[in-house]
Amino acid sequence: EYALAQAYYFRALKRSFLEPDIHNRLLTASLGVLASQDDAKIGYKTMLQVAIDMYPDRTEIFDRFTELAKVEAELGQKAEAVQTNIKLAAVAEHFRKSPALLKSTEFVPADLFELEGQAYEDAGNLKNSKVAFAGGVREYARMAQDAGLKEGERGYLLERAYCLWR
Repeated sequence: EYALAQAYYFRALKRSFLEPDIHNRLLTASLGVLASQDDAKIGYKTMLQVAIDMYPDRTEIFDRFTELAKVEAELGQKAEAVQTNIKLAAVAEHFRKSPALLKSTEFVPADLFELEGQAYEDAGNLKNSKVAFAGGVREYARMAQDAGLKEGERGYLLERAYCLWR
């Protein structure tokens, strides 16, 4: 019940005096506490859904979708977990195609190809997963070339190798 009350509280607080960045940080902190305390996971799931709905344009959405799919799987809601992973892949693609959303973040388009590939794989869609990972291979290769890295150097090439392996 506490987690459900928290979800209601954060929905109401969104309309208050807090700036969105501060509200988002408070919401993230509450999610961290609930993740370790909510044994039933129902309230935690509700809070994740609230956070996803409130901040669809923040990069925290990737972790929130990933965690939501994990919680749904733990609750035996396999179909919901698959749908959540498909939504995660679509959101990763949206961010990848909207470079303005990535400003002032640690994400690059290649990371999003990788995230998209993993989400599709977790959803059981291996065809789209391979396509996304192949996009990651191309993007990491381009980034390594732009950075002047030689074959065998770490960094982008290590990430590229991971995408090739997947």
